[in-house]
Amino acid sequence: MCTEGSSWPGAEPPQTVAEALRMMDAALDFLNGPGVRGVEAAGLGGVLEALAGLGGKLAAARATTLARFDATRGYAADGYGSTASWLAKKARTTRKAANAEVRQMRQFDAHPVIAAAVAAGDLSGSWAEKIAGWTGKFPASWRDDIDKLLADTASAGADLEDLAVVAQAAYEKWRSQQPDPDDPDDGHDDRYLKLATTIDGAGRINGDLTPECAASLQAILEALGKKAGPDDDRTEAQRFHDALQLACQLLLRADLAPDRAGAGAHLDGVISLARLRNLPGATELEEAWLAALAGQPGYFAGKDAEIVACDAVLHPVVTGTPDVAVVDQMIGILLAHLDEAGYSDQEPSEPGTTTARSKALSPEA
Repeated sequence: MCTEGSSWPGAEPPQTVAEALRMMDAALDFLNGPGVRGVEAAGLGGVLEALAGLGGKLAAARATTLARFDATRGYAADGYGSTASWLAKKARTTRKAANAEVRQMRQFDAHPVIAAAVAAGDLSGSWAEKIAGWTGKFPASWRDDIDKLLADTASAGADLEDLAVVAQAAYEKWRSQQPDPDDPDDGHDDRYLKLATTIDGAGRINGDLTPECAASLQAILEALGKKAGPDDDRTEAQRFHDALQLACQLLLRADLAPDRAGAGAHLDGVISLARLRNLPGATELEEAWLAALAGQPGYFAGKDAEIVACDAVLHPVVTGTPDVAVVDQMIGILLAHLDEAGYSDQEPSEPGTTTARSKALSPEA
């Protein structure tokens, strides 16, 4: 029998965790079976809202259980080295999802007010993660109060954009009480950015940015990371990656980046003359090379060449082997021309004299 005001209509509340899990399992079986199919279309929205609240409560329960499991090193009993690795195997989830769950557990631990709001069904897990990300910038002495303000505001019906405005206002208030931003000790001594590269040149970035740096980077990513058109199927993360690459390339092409190690990068492009003239687009390449010899800027075509040489000083180098037969033909043509012009073939008989032919072939002629 249920008591007056009980949240378990028609049944006694569970007395043990095992009993609660059995009841949850039965309830979910009902919803996945005949339950939802019997709901009228007009009532499906209410069911979805209720399920969203239950999803938050379930996330809070998992985080609470996971926190105790992690604190007692429960994973070690099964031979695993971390909670995430245990989850990936035992819970049959991906390592990425396991890491995300551990991260959420630790976030709830650092934001007990938000965790309580999720457990009460007042916040969804995704909203809780967003709010915790905002208030994580506050010192511990401010964090709980701001968390409660945002949780209460959300419970009153505010949307996520409204919560962002409230969080920003609170942050500005806190910043206004900090030391002068022009002071060298600006409170951001822990700022950093690290770029690690693998043996094949791929990279991974992590860091802790100041608000000004984060705002500037966000503006760049949003400006350059827009969809290129209806056929652009890149994810937002992929578009932001490409935007960062494009921003760096534009900076280098505009020659706004200081030279590295006191000198600009140099690129020597070496190609044989025969190969150069036989390549597709050889005419354009040859014109660029001739322009470079004349002191004018020349450009190689192709995306790869642009990426490699975007910040380099180009020195065109064209190699070739003289064709002796052609040189002989040129000499023969010149001699024939001299013969037709009536120059004598006789060499001078006295020292110090010069024939017309030898004079015509001399550099001074």
